[in-house]
Amino acid sequence: MLVGVLTVMSMFSANAYRLHWGQLPIPLAVASSVAVILWLIFWAIPPTRNTAPILATILTVVAMLWSVLGNPTIIVAVVILVILVVLRIRNLTYVTTYVTLGLLIITLIALAASGIQALIKGSSAQVKMDQTAIALKSDDLPDIYFIVPDRFPSAEALRESGYDPDGFVEALRARGFYVREDAISPDTLGAEGSKTPRTLRYLASALNMTELDSDIDYDLARGMLENHLVGKVLQTAGYTYHHIGSWWGETSINKQADRNYIYRGFTPRDYIYQDEFAAAVLQRSIANALDIYPLSPNNVAADFERRRHQFQLESVKEIASSGKTPVFVFVHLMLPHPPYLWTSSGQPQEARTDDLQWLYLEQVEFAEGYLLDMVDSILIKNPEAVIIVQADEGMKYDNKEWNQTLSDTQWRGVLTAWYTPNSNDAELDTLEVHQILKHVIEKLNEE
Repeated sequence: MLVGVLTVMSMFSANAYRLHWGQLPIPLAVASSVAVILWLIFWAIPPTRNTAPILATILTVVAMLWSVLGNPTIIVAVVILVILVVLRIRNLTYVTTYVTLGLLIITLIALAASGIQALIKGSSAQVKMDQTAIALKSDDLPDIYFIVPDRFPSAEALRESGYDPDGFVEALRARGFYVREDAISPDTLGAEGSKTPRTLRYLASALNMTELDSDIDYDLARGMLENHLVGKVLQTAGYTYHHIGSWWGETSINKQADRNYIYRGFTPRDYIYQDEFAAAVLQRSIANALDIYPLSPNNVAADFERRRHQFQLESVKEIASSGKTPVFVFVHLMLPHPPYLWTSSGQPQEARTDDLQWLYLEQVEFAEGYLLDMVDSILIKNPEAVIIVQADEGMKYDNKEWNQTLSDTQWRGVLTAWYTPNSNDAELDTLEVHQILKHVIEKLNEE
């Protein structure tokens, strides 16, 4: 059990600067359960009863670190060899005592290190904004929807990838959207250029009406997102803040919001895979090698995430049809962000291919229809609403080699579609992609 805990805590410690303690119980319970089950198996067999703790320890390490240790054949060979050596030891009392003591010390050190790191870096930064006071005075304030489809490329980036986005662009313009086909994110850093990801850099800037800082510290950016200026200004003006987050820890919930929409699922498997850390721990374990539905983490996570996408869409429709105004609605969509879960026709993606670009563009086509459905549900109920559909970043694969094939247009080109009834195209042409919320609020302040 100590080894099971250690495998989880080692991973948590490496990510303590961005994870919260609430994501620990489920992975710890899973690792401890694996250890207990393995121990019980060996304890139940008389020839291995005395060596059960050692054997269970070895197999717990293998089970929890399967994808880290490498080739399964080598792992199995090493495990068998170690088991044989251990079984030849007649008196294991002192060995078990020292091994257990050593594991206890190592685990306590790991726990202490994780705790210190989480307390130092995991706490939200207290961000002090030096902004001119904004007090919205209008009695007829529009609903504002800020929809962020993660890693949705610009029209020009899609054309460069061999994909025709004209139908989607024309559909948006027919609905009154301003669409900038060659929009480029000012964030120039590469994939390894900053410890703070592009999504967090963009959201910290857009939601606090500040310039985009490519070198911003992770904790500072997270603090800015957790307690953002846009939310404060709009809530002070009487807006109700609805937060529809994703699986990503930074946007899954927001304590500043009046209401958080969280998809919990309805099965025990859903409960295990509901956050990114639990899913990552299981995907690192032997469960990932068991490509048998429903044991495979990939299958379980894919089913869960597709239902979350539908939950997010239905949540927007629910808010739009409620008739309660004014509302500020933040939506972070992991679309067309990997993993690739959808075909272009909206079916579960089950293709077995290494062509990541094809899988990406299939999901882009699905996301286009998904977004049109979402904005239509808003416009039908409230044609005067402000609807900002703004991607945080351009194309990016979960593969470094594929990322190296991307041009600057593909890497930085971002979907930019704004429905702002009180602004004209000439005004919008002057804005950077992270300045749109600031523009909307300043226009309301003028009125």
